[in-house]
Amino acid sequence: LLDWSRYRDSIATLASDRLGREVRIAGPISLTLLPEPVLTADAVSLADAGDGIAIRAAQLRLRVGLGALAAGRIDAQELVLRGADVRVPWPFQPIRIAANAPAWFAAASVRVEDGRLSIGSVAFTAIQAVLTTDTWTGSYAAAGTVQFSARPWQFTARLTRAGHDGSAGLDLSLDGHGAVQGIGAKLTGQIRGDGTFGGQVVGRGPDLSRLLPAPAVPFTAEGRVSVAGGLVA
Repeated sequence: LLDWSRYRDSIATLASDRLGREVRIAGPISLTLLPEPVLTADAVSLADAGDGIAIRAAQLRLRVGLGALAAGRIDAQELVLRGADVRVPWPFQPIRIAANAPAWFAAASVRVEDGRLSIGSVAFTAIQAVLTTDTWTGSYAAAGTVQFSARPWQFTARLTRAGHDGSAGLDLSLDGHGAVQGIGAKLTGQIRGDGTFGGQVVGRGPDLSRLLPAPAVPFTAEGRVSVAGGLVA
């Protein structure tokens, strides 16, 4: 019986603070009270922050405190992006990584449901992940599952707070499930402020033929990785 659209600006402002980009809500807003109060906004987009990254989501959900809502305030306890579609241009553009940890992560988390990440023509789909930030170090972290090349993977990622030179450390691990059970890789290195990357990669698995047209033999591999000017070496 109530018009929850009056919270449109409040939800957009709160979500913008949490995601670090201006949030725009084009669709309707509704409230579900049971089993817990949740505000839902449809057709959400995040403004370009100058890095060329485009982000849209079919739905944004905020789990809120009922007492605060009754008093006309939004006390967000969890933010969920469903159907998030993130498109990153290739080659990478110069990036800006926040030097300070956002305070909101201490009280709320961001969850992604059925997300998609496209880097150039490479796509990661069916992303289910939770994003957090370490209160003390300011490192951003993500953990969850993803589909790549029609195979399921579990992943963890950590991005450190940027230093004075604009560089930040990146750690990424992948572990296969199903047909790629036992296959995994770990990438460590630094993302520089100009969008380039340098680091090390290590991989291993029980059967190389599950990944490549190759003999069915166990394998290990390691080496240096660099990304610059649209090329990965």
